[in-house]
Amino acid sequence: MGSKSFSISGGAVATSSTSTTMDFTKLVNDYNNGLVSDLNGTFSGIGVNVKNVSMGSTVNCNVNSFGINFPVSFTSKYEDTADRNIYKELSVPLNTVSLINTLKQNSNKLMSTITSGTTNFYAPAGLSVTLTTKNVEDFTSATITGKYIDEDIVVTRNTGTGIYIALQQILKDNTTKTIYSKASNTNSVVIPAGTITDIVNSTYKVYVDSGISLESYGDMYIIPTGGTKVYLLSGLSVKTPEISNLAYIGDYWEYPITINWRSENQGSYEYECYYNNANVKSGSGGIDKSFIIPANTFTGTLPSTVRVRTLRTYAGVTYYSDWEEISLRLQDITATISSLNVEGDYWEKPILVSWQSNNQQKFKVEVLKSNVVIKTYTGTTATNYSIPLEELSEGLCVVRVSVAYADRWVNSTERSVTLKDTTAILSDISLSGSNIDLPLTLSWQSTDQQKYEVEIYKDESIVQSYNGTTAISVNIPNNTLTTGLHKFKVRVAYKDRWTEWKEYTATLTETLPSIGVLEPDGVITERDSPIRIWWTSQNQTRWKLVIDGVTTLTGTTEKEYILNAGALTTGTHSMLLTVTYVTSSEIEKPTTKSSEWIVQGKPPIPTITCNDSFQTNRPTITWDTQEQQGYILEVLNGEKVIYSTDWENGLVTVHKINDYLENGIYTVRVKIMNQFNLESDYGNKQITINANVNEGIALEAIQCPSNVMLTWDNPGNVFEKFYIIRNGEVVGKTEKTTYIDFSAWGELIYHIRGITSNDTFKDSNQVYSECNINNAIICTIDRLEDIMEVGIMRDKYSFSRDIYLESEEVFLTGRISPVTIFGEHKRNTYALSFVSSNVKKFIEMCNRKQVFLYRDRNFKAYVTVSSITESIDKFGIQYTCDPVEVDYSEVIKYD
Repeated sequence: MGSKSFSISGGAVATSSTSTTMDFTKLVNDYNNGLVSDLNGTFSGIGVNVKNVSMGSTVNCNVNSFGINFPVSFTSKYEDTADRNIYKELSVPLNTVSLINTLKQNSNKLMSTITSGTTNFYAPAGLSVTLTTKNVEDFTSATITGKYIDEDIVVTRNTGTGIYIALQQILKDNTTKTIYSKASNTNSVVIPAGTITDIVNSTYKVYVDSGISLESYGDMYIIPTGGTKVYLLSGLSVKTPEISNLAYIGDYWEYPITINWRSENQGSYEYECYYNNANVKSGSGGIDKSFIIPANTFTGTLPSTVRVRTLRTYAGVTYYSDWEEISLRLQDITATISSLNVEGDYWEKPILVSWQSNNQQKFKVEVLKSNVVIKTYTGTTATNYSIPLEELSEGLCVVRVSVAYADRWVNSTERSVTLKDTTAILSDISLSGSNIDLPLTLSWQSTDQQKYEVEIYKDESIVQSYNGTTAISVNIPNNTLTTGLHKFKVRVAYKDRWTEWKEYTATLTETLPSIGVLEPDGVITERDSPIRIWWTSQNQTRWKLVIDGVTTLTGTTEKEYILNAGALTTGTHSMLLTVTYVTSSEIEKPTTKSSEWIVQGKPPIPTITCNDSFQTNRPTITWDTQEQQGYILEVLNGEKVIYSTDWENGLVTVHKINDYLENGIYTVRVKIMNQFNLESDYGNKQITINANVNEGIALEAIQCPSNVMLTWDNPGNVFEKFYIIRNGEVVGKTEKTTYIDFSAWGELIYHIRGITSNDTFKDSNQVYSECNINNAIICTIDRLEDIMEVGIMRDKYSFSRDIYLESEEVFLTGRISPVTIFGEHKRNTYALSFVSSNVKKFIEMCNRKQVFLYRDRNFKAYVTVSSITESIDKFGIQYTCDPVEVDYSEVIKYD
């Protein structure tokens, strides 16, 4: 058994000017893995940074860590005052288990703090600790596995775990050097492949001891009781390449031939090709296990061989396999032919000869009659040939085709065929119509037609005839024929071989024009889109369209006309269509049809005509437009709409903005609506408001028992009127510089808006106030200052409220209980009882028939009172009523 001491440092990192943390995670890992002894260790050294100490000066400090104080003293021997680290060896015992537990409790960290002498000493301050490894069992013997230096060699303890090795190279001059060392906590160590390179000029020994590998320290050896064991590595070698199963693919010397094989440890390969015992090609390659011999490398079918060997180079030495040789059985390429086909029975037409073949470089087509070759045609790789028309003759003949590769004509095939004269065929005569006032077309179907003849009969007499070549129709101009029964006769020919006449009969007529549908009719169309005018008609030669009795359009056979967008105004329009048919006698036969429809369209974009700069905060906007029946005007600040009129009816084209706008740049836009309730697009204009008022307004608020009094100034009397704005809403207007808010309640924010004669404004400062009602008071909205206390009874304060939400109960099939549908309204009813010594005041207030303002410490509401109950006794009069809350707004609009 044996162990070994080791010293480590946690790597000091400053966390402040006097404190340092050291990370001992690797030590804790080693301990957790059972590699560190539980025996006591020592703090073996301390390092502290010192600065600005001149030569001969002495500085002292104390470092506290792990509950221990470590005094450090330093006297400078140097003239400079550079910063440097001083180190002091220690021998301070510590308990290993206690140290490990402390580290685990502090995330594997150990703190050190400079507790005195901090003027010249500063973090980092780090400690070194010396510990002992676990006891490792003595090494006795090892087994070495592996003899190839290009593979891993494994050194294994025969018993126990914990091993250390050192690999030494011994050169021929007996000098040695350690080229590899390694420790392992298991029972074996691997010497990686490639560590040993030179086995020609060197020998190798392995020195084996007990060992241990620490994460915190590294590899350590522990010399066993019996001493280090030395093993000579003998029989070392390199894996040599091997080759087997040499084979080839390809039997033809005129085609490429593939050579392939199996191999082991191949780094590259070499090959040689022999034809009739002469080397015709050599080469080499890499790790591929095949290569291709190009076509025609061997020049015939004489004996041919290929041999291949593999090789590899390791540490500058090349190792070869034996040559592997194979004989090739080479053949000539022979062209073959099959599936001969002859298409065509007529010698006066092209005859297509086709076949299938392999390895064809040339072909020859021969035509024989009575075993005599009368025509020969040749080519290369094509597998068909078209014999031109009229190069052969009628009768029995033989078509023979031969193919060759490299002029080796060894295969042919033939087929007999009987050739015939070509005759024309006629069918399917038809006439395009029956109206003689229109051009007619007589057509037919035919094959092998080279010429034709057409005859037209009426009452058994020829009235018209035509002839030509390959056309399969004739055009009969209008008015060429007359009305009545006609016979049409056609025949066709190939050369002078004519078919029989074929006949077609038809009764020819003339017709009058007619109009079916004329659109648009009785509908509404859009002015700003193209309008399609269309109709259906028969026998139309020309047309005329008159719109609204003014616009005239004409054409021939068209049956529609597209009016451009905007061509018509909005309103009702009419049109008259005349369709005329011209007979063969130039007689015009017209017919007419009329229709009426409505055109509507969105109005044009209005043009804003006002100035683009204003010195008032409520500018007046004007615009020009057409077709206006209503308008909407909006003001935008950036993308946000801050003012809108909603839709206003009428023809007014001027609007003064009611709200006061801050100075700045705005976009004003206007769009209109016409009589068809169609909206135009927005007309936009950017305006600038620059309305300056130099004088300011100073506002003060005075809190009264049931109201708030506001006072302010009017410097230079530049303001004609003032608006009172409470919590962001305009609630009052005055020309004075005082205002009492009789409807105040709760927390309040006021400011005053002063208005000049030029309709510019200036806002005062904001003031904050509160109006808390002790009991409960009411007043009418026409005399807010005339208040009356309510809600006081002889025995208690009494007030209650009933809330009714408008709703309807609906019973649905399959639902046991009804479903409630709520409306937008609600009804709030209050029960109010109070005592008053003034028997007339409340009745007088009710007789005003005004809305009441009710306020108490918790609630504010506008209500109406429609019924009152009075109870009079010796103490006074008691009122009971059921007020109903109404929707009343305190907000007023700007003048």
